[in-house]
Amino acid sequence: MDAILEFNRNGLSEKINKLNIVDDCYPANDLIEILSNAKERDKKLINSYDENEVVIKKVERNKLLRSVRYFTKSGVARYLHEGKLFNYKNACAHFGVIPIDLDKVEYRKQLAKYTTDDGQFKVAPVLKWLYGKRKSCKALGEIATKEEIIEFASDADPVKLEIISKGE
Repeated sequence: MDAILEFNRNGLSEKINKLNIVDDCYPANDLIEILSNAKERDKKLINSYDENEVVIKKVERNKLLRSVRYFTKSGVARYLHEGKLFNYKNACAHFGVIPIDLDKVEYRKQLAKYTTDDGQFKVAPVLKWLYGKRKSCKALGEIATKEEIIEFASDADPVKLEIISKGE
């Protein structure tokens, strides 16, 4: 299994190294063609990038002078986190970008739905989120603090409890 993973990592690195890298910038459309699962979506996504993330350079291609969009280092880092990539971890490793735990990001979004304006939690939905099934606790009431939730749900999913305890 490790041999297959190493083969995938090496294959990705070879494809990226074959790109026409100019001044430590990578051609955006070519990089998207290599990494993306949703190429058209990602090509539209980078239209909103800042000038320090995507630069336009004049490059000779097929004996013609063309304007080509290039990712800078910061642009590559942003694209790796926002784009729909099929080989996310290997791409992050190749460019030296720290990968984001996508599960925790999704958990934070889900938890935000159950949080009140004053930072407390709606008990019934939070307990269902923690345990994956309906669970009730009349002692907690309808709204509870994070300390009360953590104390009651000590046997729930530890990753979700960690997100609640850190208040992320």
